[in-house]
Amino acid sequence: MSGLKQDRPPWNFNSVLQRSRYKVPDLDLDSEALIDVARHLGNLKYRVWEKMKDLCPRYPVVLDPNTAPAIFSISDDLACVEQSTNKSPSLVPHNRNRIVLGSEGYTDEFHCWDVKVGDSRHWTIGVCKGGTAERRALNGLTPSNGFWGLTREWDACRVLGSTSSWHWRNKMPSTVRVKLGYHLMWRTVSFYDPSDGSMIGSIEVPADEKLYPFLIPGENNSVLRIYKDHVALTVKQKFNRV
Repeated sequence: MSGLKQDRPPWNFNSVLQRSRYKVPDLDLDSEALIDVARHLGNLKYRVWEKMKDLCPRYPVVLDPNTAPAIFSISDDLACVEQSTNKSPSLVPHNRNRIVLGSEGYTDEFHCWDVKVGDSRHWTIGVCKGGTAERRALNGLTPSNGFWGLTREWDACRVLGSTSSWHWRNKMPSTVRVKLGYHLMWRTVSFYDPSDGSMIGSIEVPADEKLYPFLIPGENNSVLRIYKDHVALTVKQKFNRV
């Protein structure tokens, strides 16, 4: 055994022992090297909700697809009605159901919604009594039948029930604002051009009657859309009196 050469381990015991006793010094990180937790997590739920309001719009009027005839198409968000897909824009026959109602009726308070009518030359919008509105529309869109609104025929507009109409000197508005509520002592439905705030027409409506918004695209390829509400978020400030 004495003639055999013993192999030494490839490491030095003392150096290994010394390294095992080494401690990593504490790193003194300055504030700039840390993650800004307050910036990323502060009011996180509120900020996510604030951004979601643009992805999840609110419409002042939701259309009821059960009131739409087969020739009408209602969008998935229930805010738009489109007539047919024929290439030639012909008038919709008056001897069939051609009206789409809002899903909610209004009896009091103030209500307002904007309707995009685009370049369509034939449309009717307004409010009406519920119930058998589809059948009553076949007898004529008049206040006596429970319809109060504004209609466009070619380049002229008139209030339902009125025999007088007027032509636009300039371009017809592509959007009509509808306001339902009390003006002084009377309940009215009024129509405005939102681009300049000018009134197009107004008509008195029953005071205690539940009235439903309605849309009628009057020609093929005509599209009427309810504009979404502008949702504004405000934070209530608290002040202590001294």
